[in-house]
Amino acid sequence: VNSTFAGNSAVHGSGASNGVSAGAAIFNLSGAVSLSYSTLAYNTADAGGAVYSLIDDLATVRSAGVTLGSSLLADNTANLAGQGNDAQCNVANTASGDASPASTMTMDGHDLVVSSLAQNGCAISGAPLTTAPALASSLAANGAAGAPFTVAEQSGSASIGAADPSNCLGT
Repeated sequence: VNSTFAGNSAVHGSGASNGVSAGAAIFNLSGAVSLSYSTLAYNTADAGGAVYSLIDDLATVRSAGVTLGSSLLADNTANLAGQGNDAQCNVANTASGDASPASTMTMDGHDLVVSSLAQNGCAISGAPLTTAPALASSLAANGAAGAPFTVAEQSGSASIGAADPSNCLGT
């Protein structure tokens, strides 16, 4: 809740089977993740620059899910062509009896997600804003003295006022 993930990178191994880096801010493997009032920006991976959710378990019945609430995912980078820059979900292997779809991402009109990708039976539901936001170029102390560093929304950003007001924290 109310977190900023910015400037992270995921790096794959080296050698003949060096794999692919995924989800520089959040990598969800067969679990459940909920993001509320959070900003994920300027993260870099081969796939799913900010968030990558994957189900990969042949032995155990599981699901993988990411739920966003009034969150912003933008200006992230997927190094491989055809991958989701901001958010990506995938189904690699499933056990007999897994739900269908076994991997999901849920977004709504209070979220801003510029780029997302569902692969191999993963389901992305909802209709987030997709307009590129006007974000500051780096983390800074935006607010009262001692406040945590954040990525500020610039004047005219599509994300200003987009959060669900019924759940906003008081100031």
